[in-house]
Amino acid sequence: MASKYQAGHLRFEFDPFEKFPRLGNKVPDDNKKQAQREISDFILDAVLDIVGGAKSPVKGEGWKQSLSTEYKEFKKTQSSSSKANMELKGDMLDALKSHPGKGSNVVLEIKGKQAEKADGHNKLTGRSNKNPKRRFIPGKGQEFKDSINSGIRAILREFAEEDE
Repeated sequence: MASKYQAGHLRFEFDPFEKFPRLGNKVPDDNKKQAQREISDFILDAVLDIVGGAKSPVKGEGWKQSLSTEYKEFKKTQSSSSKANMELKGDMLDALKSHPGKGSNVVLEIKGKQAEKADGHNKLTGRSNKNPKRRFIPGKGQEFKDSINSGIRAILREFAEEDE
């Protein structure tokens, strides 16, 4: 599992077949691409759902729930929610994409103008900024919460062939 940030690109990439080898090794090669696509779709939906509830999808990460009084009032004029759910206008989360990567990897990433903003919340580069840490992309040595990992295992189980 690896996270990295370079100008205009924030990326987390991992191999779900390697992460869960008992199931991943049972998925026939001709089914791996389809499983990879379903896992990438599931991850994006799960991350957006958890972040929409003002929580982190990253295991062990907290989420600063409060907004300053001024920002909360401003957000009410821009968004339908006054929660700390990363949606002011929706541009940053709209830029979040997940797709199959090289080999059997799955990628969660933000490219372009929104990548710097995303890194400001994920704090992966260590650069200081005024944004509170609200990590929605795993950092080095981190992984998704158990609910996401359970969903990935369920998808692998759907594609796995039974032992004979």
